Amino acid sequence: MKKFTNLPYSPGDLAPSDFYFFGKLKDKFEGTRFENDEELEDAIKEEFSKIQKEELKQVFEEWIDRLQRCISNGGEYI
Repeated sequence: MKKFTNLPYSPGDLAPSDFYFFGKLKDKFEGTRFENDEELEDAIKEEFSKIQKEELKQVFEEWIDRLQRCISNGGEYI
């Protein structure tokens, strides 16, 4: 199974949206222009719906690991 990289640098980097989904969207839509907010929202929803259940499960398992590392490190940079 694919291992998602990028360890958190600070507690603010812990959210799955930051370490996984935003990067995925950036890669997918790089250079794309949307006519309006609704078109962008539809594209994001469509892309999110393509993510397999097992991949999302992995993302959230890694999220738990990131949280545990942050707690173990007293909330400091990892």
